[in-house]
Amino acid sequence: MCFKKLVLFIACMFLFGVEVASAQNFGTLRGSVKDPSGALLPEAGVTLKAVASSRTQTTRTNAKGEFIINGIAIGQYTQFAARHGI
Repeated sequence: MCFKKLVLFIACMFLFGVEVASAQNFGTLRGSVKDPSGALLPEAGVTLKAVASSRTQTTRTNAKGEFIINGIAIGQYTQFAARHGI
């Protein structure tokens, strides 16, 4: 019975360790979008494109012109922002 508990404990520790390790491979990008005069742009589209895979992640700025993109894998990216009517 003690052996089964030990195996279960080790398995749980392994799974927990994998979860923590994988979480460290992702990041968050926070920023704001401004027009050429420096005014913040609400409702602007923001796209982040991975250079290696061309995978894209998109979001929109909030009423203050700020955005957050979560779950960004390690790598190089290009970033685009646009808003219609400007």
